[in-house]
Amino acid sequence: YYFPYIDTSKGVITMAEHSRWTREETIIALYYYFQIPYGQLTQNNPKILYIAKLLDRTPSSVCMKMGNLARFDKTLQARGVHGLSNGSRMDDVIWHEFYNHYDSLVTSAETALNRLKEENNDSLFNTIPSVCTPADPYAEGMTGKFTPKRNTEIFFSQAVLASYDSKCCMTGIAIPELIGVCHIKPVRDCTSEEEKITPQNGLCMNALFKDAFQSGLISIRSDNLSIIVSPRLKKHKKLDSITKSWIVDSEGRKIITPHHCMPHKLFLEYHNDVIFKGSI
Repeated sequence: YYFPYIDTSKGVITMAEHSRWTREETIIALYYYFQIPYGQLTQNNPKILYIAKLLDRTPSSVCMKMGNLARFDKTLQARGVHGLSNGSRMDDVIWHEFYNHYDSLVTSAETALNRLKEENNDSLFNTIPSVCTPADPYAEGMTGKFTPKRNTEIFFSQAVLASYDSKCCMTGIAIPELIGVCHIKPVRDCTSEEEKITPQNGLCMNALFKDAFQSGLISIRSDNLSIIVSPRLKKHKKLDSITKSWIVDSEGRKIITPHHCMPHKLFLEYHNDVIFKGSI
């Protein structure tokens, strides 16, 4: 399996692609690696183009760096995707320092991005509308100072969407207006900022299944990622044929697994035990 950004038609590697990546640059690359679907790691992706401009590197260099980081991604490995093999020691250090420590990743990335913003007098950041749609939360996060609350929310949302390629994990629906992100363990019950921000506590679903999941009428088994349906819904006095065929009959079907950040067993178990209405 190969990564989609590898372009063999050019045959030329610039000096910028050979220059050593700094710790801060690698942190920024990892930060955005989780927010871009792996299938969209291409040299003409507007987000890749923006990151390249921000870091004064070529788009191919940014893609290659993300491919080097991807070689540590066990969720991708389980899908037969192995990234690139010739990364640096820095890639190894940054990945293992920040993987599963997303709160620290966002904090470190926003510090580095704020420094770049100050050094460039906002000039690069003001170009973001030309490479991202105005409705894109990614673009919204670029228009002002990077602040923890806003950026953790944006990171969580973008990372979950990227993990599932903006498709409902239960039905495969991919119409953006019908897709949303939700926490597995609700924010109100999270005991740390890390639990709130980790993409492994998130799912991408269409609005109907999202409401059913958040209300405890459906859940996902932690052992095999299959859908379970509450007896309350199965025996609901107002259960109609559409709801039965659309939701109830989905029981036992496995969710579409993500490219990154597999749902964590502990969050699923919490939803099973606390949120799911397992009895009438």
